[in-house]
Amino acid sequence: MAIQKILVIDANGDVAEYTPVETSAGSADGGKFGVLNTATGRFDISMMPAELEVETLDLPCSENVSAGDYLNVWNDTGTLKFRKADASAIGKKADFYTLESKTTGQTVRGHKGGLNNQVTGKTAGDEQFLSDSTPGGTVTKANIPTTTNHIRQYLGKATATDVIYSQIEEPIVRG
Repeated sequence: MAIQKILVIDANGDVAEYTPVETSAGSADGGKFGVLNTATGRFDISMMPAELEVETLDLPCSENVSAGDYLNVWNDTGTLKFRKADASAIGKKADFYTLESKTTGQTVRGHKGGLNNQVTGKTAGDEQFLSDSTPGGTVTKANIPTTTNHIRQYLGKATATDVIYSQIEEPIVRG
């Protein structure tokens, strides 16, 4: 969807068409009108007060990731990258989740907590844990990993069929 324009009275007193900004470059954008992001339907974090702490991280991904995937941050020879979290590997705990699909090498934004509204097939009220059979995916408490050296990691609770309220906890290694 294209950004809708508004009419303003400019510095000369003339009526002019104006396109609001989707992101802010800081003080240089002071006094400008903001608009919801055309891709997400939400205000960009750059439009929010500095004291609002949103835990996000932008990193390149070392494999294709899909919207809704839970991600692991890892060190690829000195460069931090995202990859799909996987409960079948001790070093691949979930650190973030993503709301966007990206291909290898593209920068992806990871979110630490909040609403992961890019999932499907959930039952409201079910606790969600990191999957050991579907990298980046989740399983319910009835299906948490029990295999030795797999990890048990709570990710949050489904609040609808397509939403997990994410509260990523530290993993427990199964013995």
